[in-house]
Amino acid sequence: MGTFIFAYLNLFEENEEFKLIYEEKGKQVNLVEISEMLKAEPTIDNGWIDRFSQFGKK
Repeated sequence: MGTFIFAYLNLFEENEEFKLIYEEKGKQVNLVEISEMLKAEPTIDNGWIDRFSQFGKK
């Protein structure tokens, strides 16, 4: 499963035509732009999943 997520997130990092947008209360954040390495962040503390997902700390 980890390999799939890594490869999937890598698509967003390497292809500018794809965007991964988080939106809440009308404010949008492009996760690729705020991440130094989008595909590795699910494995680190305080990565984008922890910051933006309701499931991050679970």
